[in-house]
Amino acid sequence: MDNKQLENQVEAGGLGAFVVKDDSMGNTFNIGDNLLMEKVPESKWGEIKNYSVYLIRTQQSSILRRILIHHEGKWTLLCDKEGIAEQPLPVEEVKELWSLKGKLNNL
Repeated sequence: MDNKQLENQVEAGGLGAFVVKDDSMGNTFNIGDNLLMEKVPESKWGEIKNYSVYLIRTQQSSILRRILIHHEGKWTLLCDKEGIAEQPLPVEEVKELWSLKGKLNNL
């Protein structure tokens, strides 16, 4: 997984602003887009929504993907850009999870 997909700009009070650094989410999010994200407490990970956009932080990377939940402790990470394969991810590898709140334009 690419560890330079998002750059953290600001983080305070459970909210963070991030800049998209690659085009793996296709036309949904472009390089340079500013995203407002909210940190999801680990106790709420069971409430995340299939196919919603999340920032997933592991020990090696920070990536923006849609999540498809499997109840065996595994998620599948999906890109909006065609040609990029789905990525299985064991939940125990996730260090932080952030949900998308919106796109901030003209920052």
